[in-house]
Amino acid sequence: MTKPLVSVIIPTYNRAELLKRAIESTLAQTYKNIQVVVVDDGSEDNTPEVVRSFKDSRIKYIRLQKNSGRPAIPRNIGVMNSDGEILAFLDSDDYFLPEKTEKQIEVLMSSEGTGLVYCDALIETENGTKLAKMPELKGYVYKEMLKFPKMFLPIVLVKKNIVLQSGLLDERKIIGEDTKFLVRASRITSFDYIPEPLCVINRKSSLERLTMNTKVQIKEFLTLLLEFKDEILRELGKEELSFRFNRLAWTSYLLGYKNLALKSLILSFLYTKNIRDFAKAILVLLNLYEKYMREKYHPEKLEEFRI
Repeated sequence: MTKPLVSVIIPTYNRAELLKRAIESTLAQTYKNIQVVVVDDGSEDNTPEVVRSFKDSRIKYIRLQKNSGRPAIPRNIGVMNSDGEILAFLDSDDYFLPEKTEKQIEVLMSSEGTGLVYCDALIETENGTKLAKMPELKGYVYKEMLKFPKMFLPIVLVKKNIVLQSGLLDERKIIGEDTKFLVRASRITSFDYIPEPLCVINRKSSLERLTMNTKVQIKEFLTLLLEFKDEILRELGKEELSFRFNRLAWTSYLLGYKNLALKSLILSFLYTKNIRDFAKAILVLLNLYEKYMREKYHPEKLEEFRI
């Protein structure tokens, strides 16, 4: 049986040294039918020299003349310039463990109906490495994906035709484009899961992830929720949609974004007709919202309202 070509899409911007590790991790995969598509999003460091230092015909290098400022753009360019029928995504500051592709391709090809396989990950932080255990979702998991579980593109191996059918990554988004893609993919294909960490997500050097304006992040989450509100209402019901808006409201309020909290609660009332959410919006205006939440909910329950 011919082993399918797997194209690994690596977008990068000014991460020359970390990029080297990412490329090395793909070339060191125990599964050897690999193509590495590096899309340089207008780097101003020595990224071209780092890529050229690899004397390996499996690497395809695409350099954009100007930084796009949107992570989905170089990823989509990588997809459209890939030759594999199977795709993997790797951020240039992350890396794969050696058996990732081999283990995922075995599961992916074992069932004709399966279009996407994901795994657990290890998260590197300044305080050490910890396991990121993913929710175990197998089969047609559209309803579960509408709850926006925290999943990362580097944990995914997916058939290219699923990416093209479900739609490329949303190039308008600063964050959340991966979540949107995964929800759309779950509409049309079956998922499978390997309960094992097969890649490493770097949170030590990704300063832009840590320092991005939190208000922008909340707005992006709100936009994502509004995009899928009709589907959440249809598939999960009003209570679930209300809960999602309430998570945004509580998180916004704690971060000092009172207007975003108010907006989230008003939108929840408009779309779910939940009178409690309207009452909470009034409490935000009266500066009594936090007091109400802390009196009503146990601290563990309050944590469920944090995104």
